[in-house]
Amino acid sequence: MYVAEVLRDLTCQLQALLRILAHEQHLSLTQAQVMLNLPVDGLGISLLAHRLGLDVSTMSRVIAKMEEQGWVSRDRDAKDRRISRVMLTTAGNDLHQNLISAFESEVNEILTEMDTEQQEFYSQHLEELTWRMMRHRQ
Repeated sequence: MYVAEVLRDLTCQLQALLRILAHEQHLSLTQAQVMLNLPVDGLGISLLAHRLGLDVSTMSRVIAKMEEQGWVSRDRDAKDRRISRVMLTTAGNDLHQNLISAFESEVNEILTEMDTEQQEFYSQHLEELTWRMMRHRQ
């Protein structure tokens, strides 16, 4: 199997898992992806959209719905007032933690079938591949 095929299959499996976990938390897949990709100090909408491969208008609509639910808020960036930063609220942070815990639990269960050396090998190489893909998209 070629690398691109393996990555496609892995992506499908991860999205299926995330979709199930998102449904359990009453989130859409995109909302779950936002939750998993928002750093503690927040992120600008355009950067978040780029990170998730969405256009800014789509991201703005997703964020607006998440604001209505009380999961995120928008604050002006302290360094550049033109930028609106998306931040997790207290309720959003709780949801974020639940989603992270559920995701890590599922992945750890899968990884128990691999020894520590294999886990380290894949972790190192997947991190490198992720970094290269991020650089390629810039």
